[in-house]
Amino acid sequence: NFLEGLKKFESSSDFTDNTWEVIASQIGTRTAQEVKFHAYRYFLILHAHGPRELIEQTLLSSTTNNNDLSHTENDMNIEGSSSNHNNIWTTEEEAIFEASLAYIGENDPIRWQKIAKMIPTHSINEIIAKYKSLFADVSRIQLGEVVVVR
Repeated sequence: NFLEGLKKFESSSDFTDNTWEVIASQIGTRTAQEVKFHAYRYFLILHAHGPRELIEQTLLSSTTNNNDLSHTENDMNIEGSSSNHNNIWTTEEEAIFEASLAYIGENDPIRWQKIAKMIPTHSINEIIAKYKSLFADVSRIQLGEVVVVR
């Protein structure tokens, strides 16, 4: 009933108190406040799994079209010709990057190309630099140092 209630409002980008009242009345056993809290947790879970699903979907589409990932680094955006020149990473890009590192094995010969395909706003060099920075931060944390997030 909860998901059915959400589907009624999926075209709406703004959930109001009335929205939660309507869904609560449809469920019948929960208050509007309980429904709102449940929805909040539900959306957090969806958001947390979103990057992984995006990675799986992108990799799946890549295996059906192997030509997409068979390019050499010279064919791809290495220097950043169409990349984000400020090297600013959005929260979504960070999430996709970190999930990609966990999902795509270190021994994959085209690991960086696969990640670059999922984050087209950054060049392969920017992605590798981001990885090196993250690796250095993790190493420093493991040594007991306090690392300030940049």
